[in-house]
Amino acid sequence: MALFKKGLVVALSSALLLGACGTETGGTDNGSAEQTTESTEDKKVVTFESKTELSTLDGSTYDLPTTNMYLNITENMYRKTGNGNEVELGLAAKHEESEDGLTHTFTLRDDIYWENGDPIVAADFVFGIQRSIDPESAVYPSTSDEIIVNADKIRAGEMELSELGVEAPDDKTLVMHLAYPSAIFDYDMSGGRWAPIQEKFYNEVGAENYGTSADNFMASGPYKIQNWQTSASEWSLVKNENYYDHESVDIDQIDFKVVPETSTAVQLYESGQLDFATLTPDFVPEFKSHEGFAQDLTTFSGNVEANQKVDITANDHFGRAMFYAIDREELTENILADGSLPVTGYVPYELDKNVDDVDFREEAGQYYNFDADKAQEELDAAFKELDIESAELTMVVSEDGQDPQVAEFIQSQLENNLENISVNIEQLPLMSLYERLGKDDWELAYYTLTPFLPDAFAVLEWSYTDGINLSKYSNEKYDELLDQAKYDFGTDPRKRRDIMMEAEELKVYEDASNSTLHQNQRSYLVNPEIENFETLPVSGYLYFRNVKLNQ
Repeated sequence: MALFKKGLVVALSSALLLGACGTETGGTDNGSAEQTTESTEDKKVVTFESKTELSTLDGSTYDLPTTNMYLNITENMYRKTGNGNEVELGLAAKHEESEDGLTHTFTLRDDIYWENGDPIVAADFVFGIQRSIDPESAVYPSTSDEIIVNADKIRAGEMELSELGVEAPDDKTLVMHLAYPSAIFDYDMSGGRWAPIQEKFYNEVGAENYGTSADNFMASGPYKIQNWQTSASEWSLVKNENYYDHESVDIDQIDFKVVPETSTAVQLYESGQLDFATLTPDFVPEFKSHEGFAQDLTTFSGNVEANQKVDITANDHFGRAMFYAIDREELTENILADGSLPVTGYVPYELDKNVDDVDFREEAGQYYNFDADKAQEELDAAFKELDIESAELTMVVSEDGQDPQVAEFIQSQLENNLENISVNIEQLPLMSLYERLGKDDWELAYYTLTPFLPDAFAVLEWSYTDGINLSKYSNEKYDELLDQAKYDFGTDPRKRRDIMMEAEELKVYEDASNSTLHQNQRSYLVNPEIENFETLPVSGYLYFRNVKLNQ
């Protein structure tokens, strides 16, 4: 297969989301390698690498590559702006909310069409939302669904799907009834889970085939997908001429090709065959002075979880000892060395600016500083309470990326700064690590994770007693605080944030059930002729609608 194609070539590689295709070499010198910046027949074509194959186009899934692709071929009532986590009206011309926050009425735009030219109507939203709730649809369930009236009972088989709190009085009006008010409902309505699906098209292709190929999917967003089927190694996004705002979309075509290795992407970038390449941390020192080097802060954070079902690691004094014993600045500067930030708060920076545009992490502050003496004092107190003199711990960690090196650093910090502590490291494949964390036969675990929503609650709810809760943390007061934030103060952002800050302080400072160590940067090389390129902080989504090419 030919590696080159006429048009601008851009390659993106994201460890979590996307990557793509090599295409044609071309024209200008940016001070390093010769990049391809020409257009053919006034058509602008860019090429991105994809780290992995695209498994589905079903927007109800939570697979990161799928979600990222779906973001660019589907639009909901709101759309991403490309400016951080902000959203603006998309397919909706107007959104009205009742005073109690429980009834939301959307009026659709007059100029919205599916890629085949059919009008997008309110009934398409009703069908898409019902499908996400229907227990017969085999769609992966989500806790976010429970916000819609009767969704939980329908999921449990106790009510009919027709009783879901969503209705279309006419083609241009969608009404959604919520069980409790949401502080981020606008953002929810910019995602793929509750996006419109045309029932006629869905039935024609069949439920089992929907989203399994380009022919079995119909776009409503700025791009449509071509030349893709499950496990394809190449595909393209092409400007959707039936998209109401297509004239503002600058890039005509985005080609993708699966290129798993960062080293390959870097070689193609340096040779002028790619205009964008994401860098794994080991490439950052070499390229950080490069003209095209850039970084974006992500909401991925690295954490050491202490198993709350094990006496020693469940002890509050031990948790504080671990917190004090790890030098986060040394970790980020000398081990990660990629611009990652040293942090101690559970909720990351740049996630939640839902109160007067003030960042949650900035307002809540940090909790602990490195202090080996205090660490030993806390460990001595833990040993005294438990009537023990030493502890041997096992820390489980993924064998992927830099995780083993970070685990070795944590091991050295705990063993060197605390007396009578030994730490054994057990490396596992990522999926095996997830399985292991579901059991109780570990003491410590290191991993990175990110929320899917720009809200502090999306992080704090991981530690609900009945939540994801990998550490088995349980505190009745913590659960009560989260219940208040979730159910009682969706229309009072200031009070809601105060409650969430109290909950975070309880978990991190008082109970010391986990130690957050760092927040990741995403590093990449980009051709300076590319403008308005941004990776969205939450999950690193890549939004192409606003990308421009200077030529």
